[in-house]
Amino acid sequence: MANNWITPAAFKTGIEEVAPKVYAYVQAYGELGVSNAGLLVDKEGVMAVDALMVPSMTKRFLESIKKVTKKPVTKLVNTHHHIDHSGGNFLFRDAEIV
Repeated sequence: MANNWITPAAFKTGIEEVAPKVYAYVQAYGELGVSNAGLLVDKEGVMAVDALMVPSMTKRFLESIKKVTKKPVTKLVNTHHHIDHSGGNFLFRDAEIV
């Protein structure tokens, strides 16, 4: 069975569980820069990894999170300071940003 998901033409924007309570948010190829994000859910709360580049991307990510859990995002971890990872930070209003 081929791993077609790794080819750009097959990318689909959305959230996918990659391990129990661990999610990858992958943006479709052709978006304004391809940056991805992550989500970890436990009984204590929810932690997002990276906030993407622009508000429209971050809003779609936040909507996807609501499909996975009703818990609020309490922590946001930026892997680094580049805009494609931190541009949407301000939309995580109630989260501690690390």
